[in-house]
Amino acid sequence: MKTQAIYELIGHQAERAADSVALAAPGRSPLTYVELVSQIRGVGRALHGLGIGRNDSVIIGLPHGPEVVTACLGVAAYATAVPLDPLCSTQFVENAFASTDPKAVLVAGSLASAVRDTAYALGTAVIEVASDPTVAGRLYPVTATTNIGAVPLPAQADDDAFMLPTSDAGEDFAVIALTHHELDMSAREVVLERELTERDRCLNLTPLWKRHGSIGDVIATLVAGGTVVCPPNFDCAFEFFEWVRECRPTWYTAEPAAHAKILAMAGANRDVIKHSAIRFVQSSESELSRDLHAGLEGAFKAPVIERTIGA
Repeated sequence: MKTQAIYELIGHQAERAADSVALAAPGRSPLTYVELVSQIRGVGRALHGLGIGRNDSVIIGLPHGPEVVTACLGVAAYATAVPLDPLCSTQFVENAFASTDPKAVLVAGSLASAVRDTAYALGTAVIEVASDPTVAGRLYPVTATTNIGAVPLPAQADDDAFMLPTSDAGEDFAVIALTHHELDMSAREVVLERELTERDRCLNLTPLWKRHGSIGDVIATLVAGGTVVCPPNFDCAFEFFEWVRECRPTWYTAEPAAHAKILAMAGANRDVIKHSAIRFVQSSESELSRDLHAGLEGAFKAPVIERTIGA
């Protein structure tokens, strides 16, 4: 089977169903597939203006939300994306720089972070972006160290698409590299196993800088022609049930700690669950306790799929 790079995978969906929704977020207008491709090209032009291309690494220090999805897909389409928690320690960031030798960093213009500070200290190019508060996943380059150039040639299937941290805390830093080929194969497997279609909407509560995080789930959803619903940072279960009510996800993915918060409020939100479209629940990162697993299945009347490290 011939595998494709991320740009080709998303481009295929844009050609097939240009106006279908690719990215969504609570309280904002959605981003269509053709608009997502345009956003990806915009990131590519910003990188090309800095002389960055295939297999050059770029650290992304954006908070959880639809913008980090756009940024990660845009960087991976033309270079190698290294997503980091924008709130991680300076030591962790410095170790990340030493390990990945980034040619640039991409940060939110309004957010102070160790990623930006370290880039300035080391003389690494900084691309600042602003988000559109009305449209999910729409980014605007604010500043870069040189002019934005033409769209470069996209990465190929054997190139590294992502280098994902194996942890998001502590002073140590290590990554696992994923090629476009590996992501394509993994996405196809997820599509088949979960029976994903263009009608599916994945509510993603797991940050993209997590090792099992949502890179694979995001790409699998997009390969299927579905919609990725990416809210801001998850803080409380009240928000979750509002998101379920508004965005109508057919499944959601989160870490055990988030599942525990959600289950604790499930009883008070039985009506939301009853009228939801959720057909399965996914847990990532670490193993669920037996009680939490059973509790989630009982509350949502849906199977719980665990995708843990090594799974």
